[in-house]
Amino acid sequence: MKRLGVVVCYSGQGNLVVKLEGKEPPSVGSMALSGTNQNIGKISDVFGPVSAPYIAIRPFRRKDAMRLVGKRLYAR
Repeated sequence: MKRLGVVVCYSGQGNLVVKLEGKEPPSVGSMALSGTNQNIGKISDVFGPVSAPYIAIRPFRRKDAMRLVGKRLYAR
């Protein structure tokens, strides 16, 4: 598992926004996982400045997505 970063917010479009930790973002379409290895959703976009990008994740279950704000996510 590769560390993605911490969820900073749940956007109005229904995406989780993660500030990337590390230098290389994962590819769009990769799976996002919780610390307990649960599938959270798919990476739908990488955006922001090249020096400090953000990742948008489309969660599989939107009703549970709000509880992930402040949590660290991982990629497979």
